[in-house]
Amino acid sequence: VRRDRAEMRPRSAPRGVLVPTAQVLGVGGGEGAMEMLAVQLKSSGAYLARSLGLRGVDFHMGVVELSEAQRRLYDQSARMWRDIWEHVTNNAHAFSGGVTAIVTHAQNKFYQQLILAFKVPEIQRHTRRALRADKCVVIGLQSTGETAVKSALKERDAADVDSLVSSAEDAVTSLLDALSKKSLYGMSMFSFAIKGMLKALSLPPAALDSLINYFGASNVAEMTGRQHRLVERTNGKYAYVSRAERGVGVAKINLLERARFQRGEKLIAIISEAGSTGVSLHADKVHANQRRRVHIVPELGWSASKVVQQYGRTHRTNQLVPPEYVLLSCDSAGERLTAS
Repeated sequence: VRRDRAEMRPRSAPRGVLVPTAQVLGVGGGEGAMEMLAVQLKSSGAYLARSLGLRGVDFHMGVVELSEAQRRLYDQSARMWRDIWEHVTNNAHAFSGGVTAIVTHAQNKFYQQLILAFKVPEIQRHTRRALRADKCVVIGLQSTGETAVKSALKERDAADVDSLVSSAEDAVTSLLDALSKKSLYGMSMFSFAIKGMLKALSLPPAALDSLINYFGASNVAEMTGRQHRLVERTNGKYAYVSRAERGVGVAKINLLERARFQRGEKLIAIISEAGSTGVSLHADKVHANQRRRVHIVPELGWSASKVVQQYGRTHRTNQLVPPEYVLLSCDSAGERLTAS
């Protein structure tokens, strides 16, 4: 289906009147809207498309075994969340409206980011091994942690931070702010106690910033939805700077990064769900970088369709060599359930 030729008749249009597809989808529908249209046309039998097979594609399921330090941190975090739930449950009358859903969402986000941070050393190991084997690497993430950075800068009222920011920690501090707004009698003492626990935990930083800081921004093609990122200064602090470059605005920086990866100037690509829709990162025959792609998927997510959609970034037609997928899970009960 081509945007400039395909035409449809919406229900509101008179019979026999054709209008451009772009008008049906709305201005600025983008590639995502076109993909939705293609799915609808295929389901109705009006559109035929080839299916790309999996011949030659390798899948590896890696299980990240937690270290003793990580297990202790996990257990200490569980005790903190036990205290939060006890306070919310025992003082339900002190909040305006239900807060169970808010706490549940924050807890899920906390452990999602914590477990992802636990996988960072294993992601680094797989990346190094792939580069030694003359391959290139694509790392798929669901989130970037930019919200946590903005919250940390707002709290410090500064343009830089002393260290990389933890997305897991931000999930708890944001929860405390939300509970404080719903509290009828105030909860300063409880918030102070929980923030003390957070400081003692020393939670690991967000995965995206950790990976870019480890491999270096000059070696990583970042294709995400965030507009800024943390960059380490000579004094050891981290400045929050725009991803834009001279002559290239933020809106087009992902396109530039993709071009650098496909040309082989950068052999590591990190993509997020927001910044990778419709992006082709496969070993295309027309591009210089024809190394085999090792696609690392550390976040399995709740939706299998989103994971399959991410596979499509590195497995497409006209590729010289099919990709290799590495799905990473953690040796915790929750991750085993998701991986199954």
